[in-house]
Amino acid sequence: MASKDINKGNVKNSQSLNIISGLRDVIMNMLVDYAPLLLSRRYLKSRKRKKSMRFNREWQNILVVILMALGALSGIATYAALTEAPPFGNSPNTVIWLLNFDLIILLLLVAVIAHRIVALWSGRKRGLAGSHLQVRLVYTFSILAAAPAIIMTVFSAYFFHFGVQTWFSQRIQTAINES
Repeated sequence: MASKDINKGNVKNSQSLNIISGLRDVIMNMLVDYAPLLLSRRYLKSRKRKKSMRFNREWQNILVVILMALGALSGIATYAALTEAPPFGNSPNTVIWLLNFDLIILLLLVAVIAHRIVALWSGRKRGLAGSHLQVRLVYTFSILAAAPAIIMTVFSAYFFHFGVQTWFSQRIQTAINES
């Protein structure tokens, strides 16, 4: 009886050893197959580049949020200075400084947007996954954002032109001359 129990224990131990050695063999074969890829410079560089790109994108997002907040605050301050609100008074130098600050913020935002558009365009040229969809979305949303501004500009120019034209019409000229 005792020898049968010992043999059963040995069988269990040998089965667990076979499973462990089988796993070890599979892992070793995978390491042999994929070690050149994992240790290649190209793979290591691409991982490092992806990490740095992610880091740069996060900082760009933070920069955009800060610039937008500064732009809103600067716009409010410029409006207050133009309307001669109490903290600013009637100082043309303050208005000039605030307008220059607005211009700097606007140029920085344009630079960030231009950088993103160039990155998007180069990704499309390289054929990155999803870049064509992203380009189409950017085109669509930019058209949707620009269309109301263009329509308002055209109609305001139209009304301004005809408003000024009525000021100097023949009927108004005769009324002024006869008065």
